[in-house]
Amino acid sequence: MKRVLLKLSGEALAGDKKTGFDEPTVTAVARQVKELVDDGLEVGIVIGGGNFWRGRSSEKIDRTKADQIGMLATVMNCIYVSEIFRSVGMKTKVLTPFACGAFTELFSKDLVNECFSKGMVLNKFFARYNPINPLKCENDFFTMKGLCYTSDGTDYTNLVAKEMGLDGEAYDGKTMKRLRANNGDITELKKQAMEELSAIGVTFPVHCSYYILAGSTSALDSATVLKQCFTDSFGDDFIVLDINTFVSSTMKEVVAPKLQSFVHMGWGADFGDPINFLTQIIVHDDNAYYSCNMTNIAGIVNNGPASYQKDLVAAYEKFTDLVNEGRAIVDDTDARYAAFAKAEAYFLDENLIFPTVYDVTWCLTHANEYSKINAMYGPCNYKAVNWETSEEAYTTEQYEEFAAAFDAATKA
Repeated sequence: MKRVLLKLSGEALAGDKKTGFDEPTVTAVARQVKELVDDGLEVGIVIGGGNFWRGRSSEKIDRTKADQIGMLATVMNCIYVSEIFRSVGMKTKVLTPFACGAFTELFSKDLVNECFSKGMVLNKFFARYNPINPLKCENDFFTMKGLCYTSDGTDYTNLVAKEMGLDGEAYDGKTMKRLRANNGDITELKKQAMEELSAIGVTFPVHCSYYILAGSTSALDSATVLKQCFTDSFGDDFIVLDINTFVSSTMKEVVAPKLQSFVHMGWGADFGDPINFLTQIIVHDDNAYYSCNMTNIAGIVNNGPASYQKDLVAAYEKFTDLVNEGRAIVDDTDARYAAFAKAEAYFLDENLIFPTVYDVTWCLTHANEYSKINAMYGPCNYKAVNWETSEEAYTTEQYEEFAAAFDAATKA
């Protein structure tokens, strides 16, 4: 999905009238923008206020007060333009950097989530699972590979990759796929996040609580590496990972009292359909295990969101609607999977979850993963049946040969 930003001056809204609104002019602009939206673009619009107010018209007015008058002028313009755009068939939302009661919504999207998506470099963490080919552990999806296939044999996760624009990204052994657009550089994004979050009372660094089993040396080693990934990716002035422990039950000691900042876990599907995964994280559903137990979103929705949580809840609501659209398609499997892929891509693009490690530890360097045959669903997907294996760990060169042969066979 491509996004564009359009700047409309206040004077442009006035047309030949020079002040106020000229409805035919604004309607003509709305129809032009609608053509872009109909072609698949997402359009954000910044609107000026020059049709009502331009700077100080009197030296008696304080500069700050003059700017505030101008800001109110832009709000009036935004509300008017929004209604004209709706009249030609577009959905609109008016966002402002300051509260305007029920007239607009406060722009307060949690940019930290986006920083995770665009700046979290996990190569070192992946190496804990596969020291020879760390990026083979990269997971870019919420749904497991091999879950289900379209009528032409396309893996469902490939549909999600296409929706996200990752279908053309191949494994290169160097850079995580979702970091290639910006090479993991979040300098400007980090600055913006800290400024916006500071404005609503967040102090830095933000401390992120991660819980591991007490006394587990391997868990502590992995957590220590993950903590270093946080430092390398974000800087300790932004987000710091705090390693905490539980005694025996992560559910009873951590998840139930909501002590965690995030939970690192996953599961196998019960049957071959994306609803195994996607319906676990929707809202307004008491059976959505992840929403009700692993995150705080169900409680936020039920109790009503704070102003800074409204964007988050809106994203979950839209995701839920998209999932339900897929669930309603019961007579066309390909259309059903396509609808679910659109929902999952939205979920991932909005950074509502952060896919991390794919696959398990014990088979990565001693089994040719290109010889695996995925089961249709469930934990049996990971059973070692008819896999090509080696007592000595495979080398990078061997894996490159496996990959080349697999790609050639796939194209054939």
